[in-house]
Amino acid sequence: MTVQFSNNYNWEKQLGPLEYFSSPVYTRGSLFFKGEIDLMKFIRSMSSSFNYFHLLLSHFSTDKKGNIWACNSTKKINSTTKEQLEIEYINEPMESATFENTLPKKTIKDVYKLGFAKDLNGMVMAAFKLTIFNDGFCIGYTVNHSFFDQASIYYYLKFLSQIYSNDGENLTFLKPQIFDSQNFINNKVKFDGIINAREYGDSNFGFIFYTMSQKPSEGSIDINFFHNTTIGLKFDLEEINKIKSKNSNYLSTNDIISAIVLKVLTLTEFLKDSDDFTLRYVCNVRKYLEKGEEAIGNFAHHCKMILKVKEIKESSILDLANIDRKSILGIHGDDFKDSLNWYKYMQDEKEVALTYVGKPSFYSSRITNWTNFDYDAVQFDKVSPHSIKTPSLAGYGINTITFTTEHGKKYFTTGVSIPIDCMEKLDNFGKTSKLFSIDNIFN
Repeated sequence: MTVQFSNNYNWEKQLGPLEYFSSPVYTRGSLFFKGEIDLMKFIRSMSSSFNYFHLLLSHFSTDKKGNIWACNSTKKINSTTKEQLEIEYINEPMESATFENTLPKKTIKDVYKLGFAKDLNGMVMAAFKLTIFNDGFCIGYTVNHSFFDQASIYYYLKFLSQIYSNDGENLTFLKPQIFDSQNFINNKVKFDGIINAREYGDSNFGFIFYTMSQKPSEGSIDINFFHNTTIGLKFDLEEINKIKSKNSNYLSTNDIISAIVLKVLTLTEFLKDSDDFTLRYVCNVRKYLEKGEEAIGNFAHHCKMILKVKEIKESSILDLANIDRKSILGIHGDDFKDSLNWYKYMQDEKEVALTYVGKPSFYSSRITNWTNFDYDAVQFDKVSPHSIKTPSLAGYGINTITFTTEHGKKYFTTGVSIPIDCMEKLDNFGKTSKLFSIDNIFN
């Protein structure tokens, strides 16, 4: 079953520099709930939500100059996709479901079911799927990254749940405000050609020019990366809190997890003590720009820190967590504004963003955290998320932190890509530190 939504907005917006660079990527996720959902009430609530989030009903259109637009304007839409919500009943418990089966498939084109789309012309901004199990329900989504980082998606789901729970009345959340990166460019950074721009993107954000068809150079240890195994890690938040309490200064849970991931990814014998390891991470910069959570856009600022492998091995979890915290405290709003000059140059040069994702490597990884939000605020008649899942991108050198609940206890989880000969060391590290356990092994 599919549902089509519409509203009276005749709306269009050209993608700015950051939106352009993020647009080939579709973020995919699923929130699982233990409880009941009223189907017709959910459909009505989603329909009402699009009066505020009409951007989610838009399609992409490319003009003759190659500019990309998100629009509801019928004169610019060239798409055969009309439905935004897919509905499926599965008379089984939620635990039996695979993640892929909770994502929308009927309402989107095959080309971006894997989360990437080089040609956006005619593509939809978003699609959703409601899966109803015999012990709960799941909301799966595929949303273009141009205007929606995970914080924006979270705010939409929170907004939707309040409409549902309050029957569309007494809404307390602020109306969404669409962010336009074009308005924040400060023109302070200039580039002397594409080579100079690529060097800047690498040194500042960890965006390495690399096409997926490229192979590692002969003799490179990264040839072995493709033989790695993806391991799911489950972090014990109670033990992490014990570690945090030993530090005199503030540390976040994410600081500790970043420290653990640094330790885990440098267990391999492929890395020498003298090697540099780069941890790239994504920071939500709304507060630096004095924006609230109602600001809808891609506020992901890409940062990185470089450590010697020897330093990582010899440092304690607390030491590494404090290094992570120091790196985060060094971020300023002007850094984000400076970065927009680079995105603007990439847009002007019509560079393909997917060629800057970076090559999978033993020498680096990127952490993105989906657990920084109060998911308990996403309540459908007091039913909050039991877990959130997303595809594992560890094989691409990306570690996404999500959460799950088991026997009433919440755990954070992520996937890491390591050589199989690291398994014993990884298992021992988890048992001695008590900070994590091995959850799944994916070949």
